[in-house]
Amino acid sequence: MRESPEVLVSQVLEPGEKILWTGRPHVEVSLEEHARHRRQRMVVGIGALLLVTPWLLSKTVFPSFSEVFAEVGLEPRFVVPIVVVLAVMILPRVFKIDPKSRLDRYFNSLTYAMTTGRLLILEGDKIREARTPEEIRAPVIRERAPGFADVNFDERDLHGDHGGKIRDPVARERRLAGFKALPNAQEMKLRIEDWVEGYQDRAAREVADFVDGVAARGK
Repeated sequence: MRESPEVLVSQVLEPGEKILWTGRPHVEVSLEEHARHRRQRMVVGIGALLLVTPWLLSKTVFPSFSEVFAEVGLEPRFVVPIVVVLAVMILPRVFKIDPKSRLDRYFNSLTYAMTTGRLLILEGDKIREARTPEEIRAPVIRERAPGFADVNFDERDLHGDHGGKIRDPVARERRLAGFKALPNAQEMKLRIEDWVEGYQDRAAREVADFVDGVAARGK
């Protein structure tokens, strides 16, 4: 059984650090955007197959098998591209290496936390991202589905090491550091802003106290 967010986060706290909030993404909502894109790609793939099939019928020839397939009413020049397309579509899902399965594992591994000193994103029981108040950007809401949204507080480059756009869906999700697929995104955004403001107020008071102390000692 998977451990609760509180238990996982408590194992990675620094001395004196306390938990203010923990949560996890809504997995089904997280996957819906990818599922919509996958349906669109399937429609495009089927359309492309229908367009390419006439060309394949005219170019692909397997004489040694023609008579066998003709007996069942199928020509290899037609069967082969269909089999290839089905294999490409089905085999990754069978072996759980397709984008949806990988994203499912990724989102199920996530745990989020706000502590007195950091915003944390855990994958499994390991910290994937840790941000102090000075290290985050102003939180931005990105809608996932009606009633659910991400609260992102950091963003990496969209491109990989060689300048190409990141195609891997998990890598693209990791590109935006934030608390994702939450039902209370606006509330969380305000909470993060208050958390940062509280840190800035404490820092300002500490500076003021230090300056007053120096001034008092100089008298």
